[in-house]
Amino acid sequence: MPGWRLLRPLGRGGTGEVWRADPVDPVAGADGSPAVLKVLRTSVAGDAAARRRLEGEAALLTALDHPHLVRLRHLTATDEPRPRPVLVLDHAAGGSLGALVAARGPLGPAEVTTLLVPLAGLLADLHDGGLVHGDVSPGNVLLAEDGRPLLADLGTAALEGCGARTAGRPGDDDVEVTAGYADARRAGGGPATPAGDVHALGACAWHALTGRVPGPPTERAPLVVLRPDLPRALVDLVEDCLEEDEGRRPAPRELASRAFDAAAPEPVRLVRVDPDAPADEVVTHRVRQAARAVPPPEVGARRRRRVLRGVGGRRSLLAAGVVVVLALLLALLVPVLVAPGPVPPPEAVPAAAPTAAPSATTVPPSAAPPAGATPSPAAAAVPPATAVAALADLRARALAVADRALLADVVVPGSPAEERDTALVEDLERRGARLDGLDVTVLVASAAEADDDGRVPVDVRTTTSAHRLVAEDGTVLAEVPAAADVAARLLLERWGASWRVAEVTAAPAPS
Repeated sequence: MPGWRLLRPLGRGGTGEVWRADPVDPVAGADGSPAVLKVLRTSVAGDAAARRRLEGEAALLTALDHPHLVRLRHLTATDEPRPRPVLVLDHAAGGSLGALVAARGPLGPAEVTTLLVPLAGLLADLHDGGLVHGDVSPGNVLLAEDGRPLLADLGTAALEGCGARTAGRPGDDDVEVTAGYADARRAGGGPATPAGDVHALGACAWHALTGRVPGPPTERAPLVVLRPDLPRALVDLVEDCLEEDEGRRPAPRELASRAFDAAAPEPVRLVRVDPDAPADEVVTHRVRQAARAVPPPEVGARRRRRVLRGVGGRRSLLAAGVVVVLALLLALLVPVLVAPGPVPPPEAVPAAAPTAAPSATTVPPSAAPPAGATPSPAAAAVPPATAVAALADLRARALAVADRALLADVVVPGSPAEERDTALVEDLERRGARLDGLDVTVLVASAAEADDDGRVPVDVRTTTSAHRLVAEDGTVLAEVPAAADVAARLLLERWGASWRVAEVTAAPAPS
């Protein structure tokens, strides 16, 4: 490739290759900064459709001006008898969302808001111009050095109503999509649609929050189970994006507005995602202050107009800017994916965990339970760290059969724990399902002193048995594998004569 020194490959698809490169003359790279080169693979150099797709992507990137699209510097060609087109793109030093999640684990809700708001705004702008992306996925969501999310790969973009045809060109039907993120229509070979883009962005959020591919609805655990620490508004938003019924998915601007309201945005913590990258290319810092502010989405506000040229002559408005896995006990426990780092091996024997039980003067009894309430085996006279095992057993049994009455003996009425339990039970009831073979073992439980509200923090680690999700007619809906060491912090309160769970949070980071 004249003017460029190829350093290393960054990715490879069915028709293209992506390389990290440095300019070797001022014509190739006027500012001397590194770039990413996207080129057709030699094996498809003669494929007219693949060539049109890459050239169409270049035309779109030239026409579109958006801060959350990867910027095209220019279009060039290889120096060979049959030249192949080459896109010279800005280098996104933060890597892809997929690589970031693989390197550091699931992101926090505030970080996901930082990704969702601008990307949803970008999709709204594309859709306003009659364009759909068609393959929003963790590999196509990139991060600039300042933490700004960028959407890449417009080679799959299509004019709305033109099916899967790239950039509106007839005959280019063979377009790749990323399995697990496309909705059922798109995954089945159907056309790219605005609702499909929303589904894919919601699937990216799911992946960012859990580290997993969402998968189809019948094989996907409720997000509230996998991440009970998340704001309920964010959980509902992501689940709405993944609705099978396209009409129930939010529009992109609604998505942006709801995401902004669900969690205040915070900078994405970038880490080294490529072990082969040179030291001067690695981003290991939080984003700079100038890039931290994610402005609230403009909903119904007047927007700056810009002409979109070269795409069917149309104009656009462009902005300036269930399978219950692990266990349903996970409203009591946060998956290890949520923890800030690997969970160390147990250092204490099961059950006989270290305990700092508060005195009666430290933890005043709360209001008496309603008349007729059945006392829990987690009696208040028992140290809170010991009571956790009884609470875990009760809760596993209650959630396995969606028994609200039994569950009432485990959680504090009106607490965040009760709210999450109710959501879990409702999900089971909606599916008409129960859990068979669920068993939870408390490995370690260590209690600290009570806080000012009389709640006792208890750090726990547990394992969950393999179990099955079974329909009312006995049909096995899913086989759920065992969950290894899981860490969380529980806040227990005295409720009458027993301990109950008030709240569940992620395990604290090791000091």
